[in-house]
Amino acid sequence: MKVRQLEAELQNRELRIRLDECGSRSAFLTTIIENMLDLVSFADLEGNLRFVGKSHEMFGYDPEFLVGKNVFAFVHPDDLHRVLQAYKALVGSDDPARIEYRFRCADGSYLWLETRGVYVKDQNGRAQGVIFSSRDVTGQRQTREALEKSEEKFRYLFEKAEEGILVVRGEVLEFVNPAVERILGYCAARITAAPFTVFIHPDDRDTMRDLHLRAMQGEFREKQSDFRVITADGAVKWLRVHGQIIDWEGAPANLSFLTDITESKLAQQQLIESEKRFAKAFRSSPAPQVISDIETGEFIDVNDRWVNMLGYTKEQSIGRSSKEVGIWTDPAERDRIVEKLNKHGFFKDEPVEFKTKHGKVVHALWSGEAVNLGDRPVMLSMLYDRTAQKQMEDALRQSEQRLSLALDAVSDGVWDWRTDINEVYFSPRWYTMLGYEPYELPETYATWRRLLHPDDLEKAESVVLRHLTSTAPFALEFRMKTKEGGFKWILDRGKTVEKDVKGNARRMLGTHIDITKRKQAEQEQEKLQAQLHQAQKMESVGRLAGGVAHDFNNMLSIINGYAELSIDMLESGGPLYENIREIYNAGRRSADIVRQLLAFARKQTISPVQMDLNDTVSGLLKMLQRLIGENIDLSWHPGGSLWPVKIDPSQVDQIMANLAVNARDAISDVGKMTIETRNVVIDQDYCRVYPYFVPGEYVMLAVSDNGCGMEKDVQKNLFEPFYTTKETGKGTGLGLSTIYGIVKQNNGFINVYSEPGQGSAFKIYLPRHEPEEAGQGSSAKSHEQMPTGTETILIVEDEAAIVHLTRGMLEKLGYAVITARKPEDALHLAASHEGRIDLLITDVVMPEMNGRDLSARLSVNNPALKTLFMSGYTADLIACHGVLDKGVQFIEKPFTQKDLAIKVRQALGQQNQQGGH
Repeated sequence: MKVRQLEAELQNRELRIRLDECGSRSAFLTTIIENMLDLVSFADLEGNLRFVGKSHEMFGYDPEFLVGKNVFAFVHPDDLHRVLQAYKALVGSDDPARIEYRFRCADGSYLWLETRGVYVKDQNGRAQGVIFSSRDVTGQRQTREALEKSEEKFRYLFEKAEEGILVVRGEVLEFVNPAVERILGYCAARITAAPFTVFIHPDDRDTMRDLHLRAMQGEFREKQSDFRVITADGAVKWLRVHGQIIDWEGAPANLSFLTDITESKLAQQQLIESEKRFAKAFRSSPAPQVISDIETGEFIDVNDRWVNMLGYTKEQSIGRSSKEVGIWTDPAERDRIVEKLNKHGFFKDEPVEFKTKHGKVVHALWSGEAVNLGDRPVMLSMLYDRTAQKQMEDALRQSEQRLSLALDAVSDGVWDWRTDINEVYFSPRWYTMLGYEPYELPETYATWRRLLHPDDLEKAESVVLRHLTSTAPFALEFRMKTKEGGFKWILDRGKTVEKDVKGNARRMLGTHIDITKRKQAEQEQEKLQAQLHQAQKMESVGRLAGGVAHDFNNMLSIINGYAELSIDMLESGGPLYENIREIYNAGRRSADIVRQLLAFARKQTISPVQMDLNDTVSGLLKMLQRLIGENIDLSWHPGGSLWPVKIDPSQVDQIMANLAVNARDAISDVGKMTIETRNVVIDQDYCRVYPYFVPGEYVMLAVSDNGCGMEKDVQKNLFEPFYTTKETGKGTGLGLSTIYGIVKQNNGFINVYSEPGQGSAFKIYLPRHEPEEAGQGSSAKSHEQMPTGTETILIVEDEAAIVHLTRGMLEKLGYAVITARKPEDALHLAASHEGRIDLLITDVVMPEMNGRDLSARLSVNNPALKTLFMSGYTADLIACHGVLDKGVQFIEKPFTQKDLAIKVRQALGQQNQQGGH
């Protein structure tokens, strides 16, 4: 390398002399350059090539092509900054510069060049440029980088090696790696400063020194042995050394690799101790144990408990197979268990039967595992004698079978509560009663508590817990939740039957009897009784109102007549005139009240006529809009082909005016009032839910609002005369009672649907009027065959009677129906339902979650699910609440079976199917 550098320096110096002498590029200079081995070029001060030697063809370029090009354009981008800095330092300097960089070839590849540059001036000292002398050092560079990577890799392996590596020459440690430091706990300087034997355990020191000296004398070149060392913290470690003789700087040395085998040495010692303990445990074990050959079944060893259990001595057992000894009642059992052993390596608590030497059958649980005894695979197994337990289990099983037969024979559900361990046994009939399978409910007190109706929980639990302290029987009634989400009434009878020595209850026993039908009958009786009472009360009040109105009208006639005569006799403007006029006005207002009382009592004089209710209501719309004000939007939805009714037109005026005022007062700011009509057929099924309805054909007039709504207790007294929720002086309390009287006078009925904060819907049903010329023939429509189907429908409605009615209607139409009383129950029911649910029929306004949100939740897992919403409010009013969007299927309560059949088919988006298909 130094010779080549000297050669290049001489060439550059000679070239400079020649340039100075000639002052231009002479033929002599060109000849020299083109015959040099190095790459020679000349560039101006900006780096533009002015001369390129022929040797540059090695880059794949024509030298003439390179002339005029900037040399820096061919420098690798990663090297460019460094080259530019060197070039700037060279220009103006008398000292040559040297640098290595990558030069781009014509094919895009790069070669490493070692370049020497000389700054050149002319005779007058003016700067001319730079002469470059370069040579290809790519091979040298690659060799150097490979060597560096190899050394780095070796250094990494050496430093990161888990094994300790050291070199010993004589008795001196010449070299150690970090692993040796970790093993001994000393730093490298401390280790190499002392003879290697210092760290060896005194008991092993002479042996290891002798092995080292013999190796150094050439007795063997490689040797492995185990020895102990003492670490810096005084601990003793076992090491395994593998050494070999190498040449170390011209002299023989011992290269050794150390492995820490402390754990394996300790494990060997522990194994020896373990084998001793096993032999002792095997002999003295209270359980029968045996070691046998897996393949042949030959007994290798048996303990004393084995001998005592089966009656065969060790001499009669060892060396013979279990089949030869004859201990199996079924020899195939061993083959089955050995198959399991070979598959899993063990078996546990396998029930087996053995025969003792005297012919007695022993029932046992057999456990074992495969182990190696030397090179021989054997089975180490033990037995648990459960003969006495088996006899007790057989007796218990027979007793339980008799008890099960007895429980199945009765209709009551039986429960048995172990209070000390909080476990409850529920009989099969108990589960059937509530619709559950036994595996679906944990047998705990919490299960019983969770199924109780929230309104009954506190009372029921109080009675049960109170009777834990006595043995007196108790009886109580409560509701329990069924799997379908409904509730059943239960009569619970029970008592504490077992106590501990301290008098604390340990066991309580009782029965559950389903009394739902009895309760429903009682509730129906109470409901009918309440309706009868209400009817009698309304009738009594009506009679009283009618009587009072009759007498009061006589007095008002006298008062108003004389007042009117007096007004005609007096001059206007005088004090007496004004007093008499006020008396007259008060009398007229009193007369209006009398007319309302007569309307409620159904005794006002009327002139009913046949009419189209749509025409009559349409004529009232302007008046009604003025009555409710501009802040309330009035929406009118007349039903098509409306049947005629027979009623006094003035009564329709009264009904609409009173309902409009009621809606106006219920809306505090802006709102909406909806009026609609349609034909309705009330059937027997619907009348079972609403007993005050009468089967037949009706025209329904509905007035709905989105006002404040009403609580249930308000609705109970709604139609009573003089009942009002308004402030004193703001209303007479006769508006709705007047409507009630008018409807009843015309053989109709009225229904109210309202929720606090949701608004109210008043629905009036007036009988269809059949003109005499229409004859007695019944409507053909009522006998048309209703559309049916076989899809699965989920009904969600918080009113049990409506759920029962709707389910009955749909099942008659051929549908499969599942029901839920709460949205959360519907979500769980849908998740556990195995088949497909095609349609959701849900109430719009429900506790916990409205129908729209329920539909959205169910549609996540069932995108094809269709939804039919139902409500006592009109569809128009519900839509203004934002619950329903346009195009959503909706049916208004009350509805007939035919209405429901048609709406279901529309919601499912299919053509109507007729009955029988």
